[in-house]
Amino acid sequence: MPESNNFSRTVIPEHLMLIRLAQSEQMREFFIQVWMQNPALARQGGSRVQNLMSSLKDKNAEEKKPDAHLSGQVACTDSCREISHDKNKS
Repeated sequence: MPESNNFSRTVIPEHLMLIRLAQSEQMREFFIQVWMQNPALARQGGSRVQNLMSSLKDKNAEEKKPDAHLSGQVACTDSCREISHDKNKS
């Protein structure tokens, strides 16, 4: 038999929810900056903090990596395109 709950359900208005989400994101960014500046403190945070920090490092590494389809290729400038069009005409 389930226990009776004396909890009442309330609806959180969207604007309040968005404010709380923004505050939460600000706190998250703050702690990430603190942990990045002080790795010893991050280690004290345990496995959850370590996992968060390692996933951020992986994400940052992916963002800095060049696109695979562009690796080893030289970008063609406008003058390069003009030259190739001139060669095709003759």
